[in-house]
Amino acid sequence: MKEWPNKAPAPNRRPRVDMRQLILILSLAALVGCKSTPRSNQRDHALEIKLEGTWLTVPSENQAFSSKATYRSDGTGIERVWSSGQPESQAVRVETSCAITNGILTIVSISSSDPQKIPSGIELKDRIISVSETELIFEPIEGYGGSAPKRVIKKRIKDGF
Repeated sequence: MKEWPNKAPAPNRRPRVDMRQLILILSLAALVGCKSTPRSNQRDHALEIKLEGTWLTVPSENQAFSSKATYRSDGTGIERVWSSGQPESQAVRVETSCAITNGILTIVSISSSDPQKIPSGIELKDRIISVSETELIFEPIEGYGGSAPKRVIKKRIKDGF
């Protein structure tokens, strides 16, 4: 078997690069360096940023419940829920997790000050219609039973309970 001489490249010549290797390396670099973000994820992220803060339900005659909800940037929240027509002092305090996917806000109860009324694990889904600096409009789509209004409006208030 004949051996090829081990020749080092001349000092002023570059070593030969295999085109297939170069294409593979550049393709991998592009995959690692560029994270593709679907358009819906960008929209969801923008909605999450706008949603951060505290929101109070605007009273309406067709709503059985009122609430004050605070959504945090880490995907957690606190919500106080009370029967419409009752004082807020009667509210049930609920710790929640929340996320937005394809414009749908999903809220899951983690713990509650009155587990008989609002147990942990309850999941609500709302289609976000719009969020501005002062107003949140959504349509309840899942988890409310038969008492859900067609559209809910909340106003941003100063953060805190």
